[in-house]
Amino acid sequence: MFCGFPGFHLGSAHCRAVFRQRISLWHRNHPADANDPLRNPGFSLSACYNFGMALSPDEVRKVGSLARLALTDDEVEHLTPQLNDLLAQFERLQAVDTTGVPAMSHAVPVVAFLREDVVVPSLPKAVVLAMGPEVDELLGGFVVPQVLAGDA
Repeated sequence: MFCGFPGFHLGSAHCRAVFRQRISLWHRNHPADANDPLRNPGFSLSACYNFGMALSPDEVRKVGSLARLALTDDEVEHLTPQLNDLLAQFERLQAVDTTGVPAMSHAVPVVAFLREDVVVPSLPKAVVLAMGPEVDELLGGFVVPQVLAGDA
């Protein structure tokens, strides 16, 4: 689970300790009421924000299967709150008023350092085909294994 600090990931004990230390320092400088969910040592972002969509363990298994991942019960138990925290963050982002903010693809200007397109002669077809493992002389191309099952 990304913890919001560049280069940190809550998967490591060190990062969790640094995260809790920074949260603790923030709370010392920003007093809040005792019911603040971030003051709970085992807090979860999904507990902090009332987001409407929460994934069940079965849905996490389904997402895993769609990604071709065979998740164990322990992994599902570990990933369910992390994915719900991620959804909570997305919901918080959806609540931000972006009226008047122009659409952009990057937060900073990006300059593409690309070379100019220059037409140059390519290799002769016979030379390229000689580099391949198997060539179909009739079609004049490489023979490759069938990728998709079914009628070709």
